[in-house]
Amino acid sequence: MLINNNFNNIRQLSPKIISMLMCFIFLFYLLQFVQSSGFGTSETIPENAEAQISNSPLGFGEADYQVLSVNVIMKSEATPFIAPIEDQLVEVFWQMIDVNTTELRTLSVSISTDENGNAIFELLPGNYILRVDYNGIKNNESIIITPDEDREINWIISKYSISAYRIEFKDKNNQGVIYPKEIILLIYEEGPQLAKPIVIELYVNSTSTSQKVSSFTIMNILNKARASIIEITPNENFIISEFKPEFPPEAIMYAIDIENIRG
Repeated sequence: MLINNNFNNIRQLSPKIISMLMCFIFLFYLLQFVQSSGFGTSETIPENAEAQISNSPLGFGEADYQVLSVNVIMKSEATPFIAPIEDQLVEVFWQMIDVNTTELRTLSVSISTDENGNAIFELLPGNYILRVDYNGIKNNESIIITPDEDREINWIISKYSISAYRIEFKDKNNQGVIYPKEIILLIYEEGPQLAKPIVIELYVNSTSTSQKVSSFTIMNILNKARASIIEITPNENFIISEFKPEFPPEAIMYAIDIENIRG
């Protein structure tokens, strides 16, 4: 009689046990599915992740600093033919994300060249803009700093003299002034034919010094077999009466060449 009662109790409990087992099995497979689907606990963010982002340019992750060496050099037709430019400001720009505002910011660092015309930077791998502005003769150069590789660049400012030239312009306002953004043609037959000159300056020579009287940005250049035709615009107001065709100022043309020495 006791055995029958126990058997009846087990029969009554069996559906409950089976239901509980099925629930456990279902929950087990559900947990496995959730974990395999990527909805589980996220990976721990390193404590220094914010510092890495705030100090690193975009495009590369955590890496060691690399050396960027920039040599600023003046190249001319007269002695000294090549000379370093001392105390010249060299600027490096890059962009990064502000971790507090998630906005893209532009940062910069600048160093003046030493007596050898050299400026040395320590930079993280990434994309940068290098700029040198030598008395208005300026240019921007995109550079990439890669991991485990230092870079050395020669920033060469070339200076050329134009012995004879003529200029053509139109006084649109009848005020005797050519304003910035207005176009002047400078034409010469003997002189260097450059692909990308940047600036032309006019100098008046006195007994002891040479004084700059005008500066022009070069907008376009056309080199032909016997002549070069240059479109220029004054960087400041050009007073027509101050230009004497019978005694024209000396014209100096500047160009910038960038050489990758290392990296």
